[in-house]
Amino acid sequence: MRGETTLAFALTTLLLALAVACGSGVNSDDEPIEGLDIVGTLSGVIDYEGDLAGDHIVVGLMDEWPMTGPPKEFIEVEIPADGFPIAYSVEIHYPGDYFLAAYLDVDPMDGVMMNAELDPMDVPDEGEEKTEIVEGQNQRDFLLVDADEVDWWWEE
Repeated sequence: MRGETTLAFALTTLLLALAVACGSGVNSDDEPIEGLDIVGTLSGVIDYEGDLAGDHIVVGLMDEWPMTGPPKEFIEVEIPADGFPIAYSVEIHYPGDYFLAAYLDVDPMDGVMMNAELDPMDVPDEGEEKTEIVEGQNQRDFLLVDADEVDWWWEE
């Protein structure tokens, strides 16, 4: 029961954070990204071999994992008509050390909220170090897996 409560709290926090952060990006002060200086890019390949579909992927930069508040920044990546794997490149406004995660938003009715029981995702593993996002170019590939294959290590 304790593990389920911890998971429920973490997922609720993540969902609320992303609900507050609707739009093309967010920072920890809930200011819109538009008008902020672009300091770099994050690019790579996103792959998914499952059967679920959606219109976009959400890539997030978080100060903590599991999340306890909104991401520092998140970006939506459109999925091209020819599907996966896709090359992506997004603008970054905040250099620093972050946990990186991505998920395929399967339900268009929930905005950019991650449904941890449905959305395929690539989230930090136990013991994973933060990634340094620097001014200039940054590289990170994501491999999305179905939600039932994700190891929610902190609920153990």
